[in-house]
Amino acid sequence: MIKSATAAILAVFAAGLLAYGHAFDQQYVKHYALITVHQTGRTLGFSPEDMESLLYPPGGIPGYLAVPRYNSSNGKTYHTTIYLDGLHGGSQPSMGSSIIRSWGPADGRKRGVSADVALCETPDGARRRLDSFGQLTSTPLAYRSYSGQIIGVGSWSNPQFGGMIAFAVGRMFVVVHVSDAELSRAERDTSAEAVALSLEYAYRGRPDLLLGVDLPKRPEVLVKGEHGRTEMPVLTYNGLTWAPLELFKAAGASASYDFAKNVAKLAYGGHRLTLKPFDRSATANGKELDLPAPVLLWQGQPIVPLRAVAEALGFAVAAEEGRITLTPPR
Repeated sequence: MIKSATAAILAVFAAGLLAYGHAFDQQYVKHYALITVHQTGRTLGFSPEDMESLLYPPGGIPGYLAVPRYNSSNGKTYHTTIYLDGLHGGSQPSMGSSIIRSWGPADGRKRGVSADVALCETPDGARRRLDSFGQLTSTPLAYRSYSGQIIGVGSWSNPQFGGMIAFAVGRMFVVVHVSDAELSRAERDTSAEAVALSLEYAYRGRPDLLLGVDLPKRPEVLVKGEHGRTEMPVLTYNGLTWAPLELFKAAGASASYDFAKNVAKLAYGGHRLTLKPFDRSATANGKELDLPAPVLLWQGQPIVPLRAVAEALGFAVAAEEGRITLTPPR
């Protein structure tokens, strides 16, 4: 049954993708066996691979795996649906492409995490979707996050059931659901915010998704008088500066992340810090430390609130216009 379904999918993919100029080989076929791609007209120029770059990969969330779900319209199962075109309705229709993916706990329970990410033609289109989202559901929504954390240019949350955040930034409109029944209500709310914030960090680092609006500051970071260079960016927006874990290695700290256990550890001098992506607290020298925002995760690397983590490691943090200086303890 899987082979016959896969053959049918591949036949459709081969015709459609070749017609639109995409490379098509066995690796591509294998990768998209559980992904359905819809394209019938004008697109925004993003390929299926481009759309996938907007979201965690199938195994990109610790403890979860992408879960195939039954599609009643064609009797097949997919864990990801990609729309490369389509006129999205409402009072002010707009063009957009989207990717929808669901993850379930690795132990086989059905409910987990899902995300619906829409790439709009313009930032104005993303804001229109955000503005109208609250009127599209039967459950009253609140125009704020659960914690009060600013997400994107604004966000909706579901105060009745929890675990849902919708936000917009640049050309992007995103809806995140965390429904894992093994998590408490507070854990679902925090996890939904953390996933949303992680996606926001990813989009803020891509000018092609912002089109000149919602641009973050990219501060110069000096560590021991030298530039703290990182592969992933240090970004400042909505009152916080976010930094990848590798920045602290440049500062001389030891830093590691175990994806399977979802635990990050940092040490500098006599300071020890343990962090978990998607949590709002850390353990500093054996004591709980509240963080101003959850630890994020993108491309397999924790992204942390810079000042809070640096100070927990004993560094002094000085911020001037466009520059952040980390000074180690004497």
